[in-house]
Amino acid sequence: MISVQSHRQHSVFISKQKYQSSAQKRNQRVFEKLVLVYKSRLQEIFDLTEQQLLEVSACLADSYLNDRPQSYSSFVNQIMLELLENHNVIFVSQAELENL
Repeated sequence: MISVQSHRQHSVFISKQKYQSSAQKRNQRVFEKLVLVYKSRLQEIFDLTEQQLLEVSACLADSYLNDRPQSYSSFVNQIMLELLENHNVIFVSQAELENL
């Protein structure tokens, strides 16, 4: 009985790990697309440092994965429009937030 329970817990843990790793791979692909497509445009508009650009791209990728819009391109276009229209956007790193 105990060995069956521990075996089940172990198999659940493994499947959770597999799911998390596939989500991370998907996140990485979206992140790479965001960086490639909009890197120069974001730098041009907001004069971002390389680190800020990476953080912004990661946030956009996370938002895309969490919200699951109809299409990737419509999501990114919407984000870019919002960024272009709002020139008062301030990018703050997680470390800066924690220091406030």
